[in-house]
Amino acid sequence: RKPGSKSIFPEILLAIIIVFSYVYHLDRLPPFWWDEGWTMNLAKNWVESGKYGQIMDGQLQPPGLSAAFPVVLPIALSFRLFGVGVWQGRLPGVIFTLSSFILIFVLSKRLFSQGVAWITMVYLLLMPLNEKLHPILIGRQALGEMPVIFFLLLGYFSLLLALRKNS
Repeated sequence: RKPGSKSIFPEILLAIIIVFSYVYHLDRLPPFWWDEGWTMNLAKNWVESGKYGQIMDGQLQPPGLSAAFPVVLPIALSFRLFGVGVWQGRLPGVIFTLSSFILIFVLSKRLFSQGVAWITMVYLLLMPLNEKLHPILIGRQALGEMPVIFFLLLGYFSLLLALRKNS
């Protein structure tokens, strides 16, 4: 190692810990919610029958209480790639959540500083407003919240890139 060079070991260790906390017992923790069931059932029906809707008594019904299309599509893709199951349905939420953390870090760093970006990450992970809405718990579920946050942050990041390019 060169004198004065910074080690990236702490960042890599933190990333490994965060990723592990998202994939450990993904099929069991937290307990399965009923609205996850609606969304995963719609994705399962779509993958297995090719029809986008709930199937009741052999008849195609409207999607019902499931999440919107942008949430169901990645879950259906995960089912297509890895098979139908709880962890497969929750995997896209984990990917959206981890991607959101990366975007929050990058946006904080570009708008403010690296120190602010790290403080933001610590705050997000250690000080949730409600323990039931902790990013590690909510990000491990097949819900619409994390994809929405990801797409919002991606829009902010795109806007920042466009503004920087035009200035």
